[in-house]
Amino acid sequence: MNNYNKIANVTGMLGLAMILFVIVTKSSYPNIIFKVMAPIGILLVFTSCSLYFFDWIKSIVDEVKLRNYKIAVLLFMSGIIYLLAIVFKKP
Repeated sequence: MNNYNKIANVTGMLGLAMILFVIVTKSSYPNIIFKVMAPIGILLVFTSCSLYFFDWIKSIVDEVKLRNYKIAVLLFMSGIIYLLAIVFKKP
């Protein structure tokens, strides 16, 4: 587990905790808790997703540097299949 993965875990958990706090306190729009914590929590969750993406790219590059081309192709194809499954998911 490298630094991108650790930071992504922490930012994702902080973002989800902030969103959960907004939900538990039943805050709505005029409340300052909602105005401040909900956008920050959503931003942290999306930052976590992008860091997981960078971690995936870094792991592919590391495997190519080690000349493990089969594992690099497997990582790439599994990520592409996962993304396509999300995009073409039937409702």
